[in-house]
Amino acid sequence: MVIKKRSSTGCLVCRRRKKKCDEVKPTCNACMRNFLECIWPDSVNKGKNRAEVKEPQQVEGRVKFNITQIKLKHKMKYTKTANLRMEIYVKLRSDKLCMYNDGKLEKISRFPRELPVLPKDSASPFIKYHEENIQNEDFWNSTASLDLELKDFPFVDLPDELTIPPYELETPTEEEEKRFTDILQRYHDNHILNDTVFQDIDLESFIFYTCLTGFIPKLGTQHTTPDLTAGATFVPFVSFNPIMRQVFLCCGATYLAWKDYERFQKYSDDYFTSSLSLLKDYMATNPRYYDEDWVFGSIQLLCVRVKNAFFGTVDESVNLLSHSYDVISHRYFDKHAINPHERMFVESFIYHYSISVLYATDISELPSPFVIFKELNKALSCPVYSCENVLEWMKNPVLGSCLDTFEIIAKLSYIARLPMPLAKTWLLKVVQLRNICIQYKHPMPEQAMTEIEYFNFRINSMVGLLTAKTCYLFASKMIDFETFDVHSPAVKDCVQEIIQHYKEIPEGHQIWGILSWTMLVSGSFCTDSQDQDFILQCINKMAETAHSYAGVKMAKFLHDVWDDKDTTDKQTTTVNNINHLFDRDRLSQVDM
Repeated sequence: MVIKKRSSTGCLVCRRRKKKCDEVKPTCNACMRNFLECIWPDSVNKGKNRAEVKEPQQVEGRVKFNITQIKLKHKMKYTKTANLRMEIYVKLRSDKLCMYNDGKLEKISRFPRELPVLPKDSASPFIKYHEENIQNEDFWNSTASLDLELKDFPFVDLPDELTIPPYELETPTEEEEKRFTDILQRYHDNHILNDTVFQDIDLESFIFYTCLTGFIPKLGTQHTTPDLTAGATFVPFVSFNPIMRQVFLCCGATYLAWKDYERFQKYSDDYFTSSLSLLKDYMATNPRYYDEDWVFGSIQLLCVRVKNAFFGTVDESVNLLSHSYDVISHRYFDKHAINPHERMFVESFIYHYSISVLYATDISELPSPFVIFKELNKALSCPVYSCENVLEWMKNPVLGSCLDTFEIIAKLSYIARLPMPLAKTWLLKVVQLRNICIQYKHPMPEQAMTEIEYFNFRINSMVGLLTAKTCYLFASKMIDFETFDVHSPAVKDCVQEIIQHYKEIPEGHQIWGILSWTMLVSGSFCTDSQDQDFILQCINKMAETAHSYAGVKMAKFLHDVWDDKDTTDKQTTTVNNINHLFDRDRLSQVDM
């Protein structure tokens, strides 16, 4: 393996961050990718004081402190210092995390889940954000980098102890498989099947077969390496674990209930109850349950099942996600390498966590997105075994090249739960996130691609762009909460750009599976009936492909947004009630 020495002539930002710089001026690709201001030595020498560009100071021999000098243009005054809290976290050279408390370093296992207490003004929903003290260019142009700093994965040899053992699944006979396939095809053609079709059919075997051939393949949303497909990451563990087999049966029955509710919904519910009970019993009696790959995979599969089921609720999903986070926080803080299936599980968590924050009734069991992505960045920075010679974006098996946009979704969703209009502290965070959306550019490929790889890369990039534009609208509504006009030409133009991006994604492509949040939020800004119909068609196709009742709940929510009348409007005309995006009772009825 050839190791390149870090450049000593790169930009100052990369040198401080100890990252490799490609030395492209005026903005290197690393700074552009992370939305950082690219600073070069020559520009600093011309216009900045040397004191502002000090190298990090080193204290004692074991601990490194990074000190940043900031010029305050306005004095800040807080009336009650008791409302402030400052916590210092120190990373030792031994890669251990410590908390600085009362002059001592206390070893901790992970970052805290909760945010530090904010200044008192954040508790007030009546702060007027249009006051003169924040009407300045620095405030509105403020930016901040995202926590997910995606970088190249090192290539490593696959050690024996990390390989998945060979597995064998029960396979139906040739005659059984022929009958199973025939039944599934008839369901696909929307036939109504009677009891005679299932005579002499082992229903459990049929349901398990359906999970393997129907439910599991639908989990794949990206064109990726074979080692990172849903089949390669979830299926191997079911052959030797009876609890995970129950989970597969639950998922298969849920998949079938979309086409035959009366016959399979009871199976879906019974298997779900059984799976959840067995899984919780195992976790309660095995303190190191988080070391088991099948536990992590089972939790994520049940989370998908809840989102697809007719009676599934977002709060059930959040409860399962809290268990997934426990696994992540125990496993990946000090771990430096992961298997492909673990990469799939972590990204699956990121996706479901990000889209659940807005809709859940209670997210107290989940960490704040302003904390969790710092932890997840470490897990995602682990090298992935068996992924040599794979394009970087293909190493993200769930979210591809638009992984970073889901951090934006999670953070905006978290802030949207706060009282409106926003206090200045939170308003600044929304402004920073909106500016990231304005500057968003999909990553440029650094390696040659085949025709099919380029085709899927272009589609993946389109998802990133339309998600960023949807987040831009959502952030704009929060910034101008009282005065935002969904009928304004600027909003309509942005909606048209989003609609056009949707039209560039091929019908039936698996990537529609990660667009549920984007479709619902962007659809809420639609005022033209043709655009509304188009969004509903997209949702219906997504739901049909995934066999998911989430589409029904999404459509119901959008009809409420479009059909409600604004009683304060003097003309009492039908309007788009965009404020439903901040109505907790309505949002909690949606799960996706």
